[in-house]
Amino acid sequence: MRRREFIALVGGVTAPWSRCARAQAGTPLIGYLSSKGESAEAVIVAALKKGLAGRGFIDGQNVAMIYRWSEGDYSLLPQFAAELVEKRVSAIVASGLPAALAAKAATASIPIVIRLAVDPVAFGLAQSLNRPGGNVTGVTMLFDLLTPKKFQLLHELVPAAATMGLLVNPHNQNAASHQDNAEKAAQALGLNLVVMPASNGDELERAFAAGRKSGIGALVVGDDPLFDVVSGQLIDMAAHYQLPTMLLRARFRGPRRSRQLRSELRRNVRASRHRPRTHPRRPSRG
Repeated sequence: MRRREFIALVGGVTAPWSRCARAQAGTPLIGYLSSKGESAEAVIVAALKKGLAGRGFIDGQNVAMIYRWSEGDYSLLPQFAAELVEKRVSAIVASGLPAALAAKAATASIPIVIRLAVDPVAFGLAQSLNRPGGNVTGVTMLFDLLTPKKFQLLHELVPAAATMGLLVNPHNQNAASHQDNAEKAAQALGLNLVVMPASNGDELERAFAAGRKSGIGALVVGDDPLFDVVSGQLIDMAAHYQLPTMLLRARFRGPRRSRQLRSELRRNVRASRHRPRTHPRRPSRG
């Protein structure tokens, strides 16, 4: 999702909400419910504030933001969502599927803006993409639809990798969907797939070690807010195991770490390539 799209979305959603907020006594409140941590959401929060400012709402002046960060611990989200409802916020911005589901379960009346990477219809967050219905709207990157292309690109980069890994968080409701789409993509390419579950930093290290032991030659990182929270550790593990890895986005935990990882992966890809020549030899003149 591009930042300008999120700004436009929030601006559009706050148009009807603003009329309601102005009618309320006191400063209107906006709850921000995150499946991640504060540092991982800094760019998105800045975009949200810019979108609100474009509608005349300045945080700390005529509107107040209330943040709840789960830091990848999704068990906290139902409690956080209930707290926001209890504070009678005028709207909730929910980042990530676990946060979106927690917010929807907590209220059927407060407007909810979701930001996620799966099909919201499949998870009961919307009736359809064109007409969401209910109190939920938002944007999605439809991660699962891109899974075949991700595996195809990684296979072209590392053709010698007959076995690929998929990193998923089993505590995220999207894990089964990610695995199902990855299995179909791998089968279509004639590849073996090793699913690597990890729901915290310690399990991440064990997942990489187990994946390498299983013979994976490349890795696709599933969509999960936890992997944003521990992205520095994830990058270090990929570099340590010299494992070509397809991340969620180009900038994972800052440009410096991303450049470092890309440099490592270029070396790993070059070392693992054994693609035969495909151009025909010129006939000899004799």
